Amino acid sequence: MKQKSKKILSWIIILLILIEIAVCGLVYYEGLQNAGQDSCIVGNSCSAVQNTIYGEMFGIKLSLFGLGAFIILLAGFFINKKLFFWLSLIGACFAIYLLSVQIFVLKQICSNCFFIDICMLFIFALTVIKNSRKK
Repeated sequence: MKQKSKKILSWIIILLILIEIAVCGLVYYEGLQNAGQDSCIVGNSCSAVQNTIYGEMFGIKLSLFGLGAFIILLAGFFINKKLFFWLSLIGACFAIYLLSVQIFVLKQICSNCFFIDICMLFIFALTVIKNSRKK
């Protein structure tokens, strides 16, 4: 892959991570402001998803957990290519898990969560493409 293409992919990845940070921050903030109420950007089943046992991990709302995770992912991007690859792989696996929970367990889709998870999958896919060995 040409150096210019890699640079463009890098900027797209950074932009997607920044969008993820903004959306997670917004979802967390909205959750604080509207405790127990719907905080969907689009749609109407976000609180039905976010207020389940799957909406928290280790007692932390997933939106706050995601905010921290995406900040770490952004830092990993600038620290080390291998570290970033593994962090994005973990993020993609977690996104698949969360999408599966929404679709197969809860049978409801939170548009915010869906957007965040799909973006994470795009980040990982772009990372794999960027790091491909083809020159």
